[in-house]
Amino acid sequence: MLSSGLTEVVEDAESIVRFLTQSGHFSRMNGVKQAAFMPANHSVETSVFRIKAQELSIQEAWTRSDISHGKLYGAAHLMASEIRELGLQVLASEPPQRHAVIVNWPSNLLDSDDEKSQRKELALKLASRATLLLLDIQ
Repeated sequence: MLSSGLTEVVEDAESIVRFLTQSGHFSRMNGVKQAAFMPANHSVETSVFRIKAQELSIQEAWTRSDISHGKLYGAAHLMASEIRELGLQVLASEPPQRHAVIVNWPSNLLDSDDEKSQRKELALKLASRATLLLLDIQ
């Protein structure tokens, strides 16, 4: 067990959220954008959090995440199984508590245009599967 009380293995049925801290990561009309899931430049992972909807609200998860600085607009929600269906993996990565990472993005040291295109395509597929959960905070 991890310090959060969660198991070390992220189960397929677990709820995963990507905190949306930039307005360019979503559209109120069109939902989550691919940019929300893109790994940072020269990174091979995307930071996400494990939540249980009945256990924590998005705001509570954010507050407890130890990264709760800046503006939080909401979250992109999907199941771990939806991530894995695309050939990506979700791994526990505490601390902070409940933190996980999406890995197995196409990458190498050259970071070619082809790999960037493949990452964008995967991020777009994740975004299309994700549910946009916006906070009522302005």
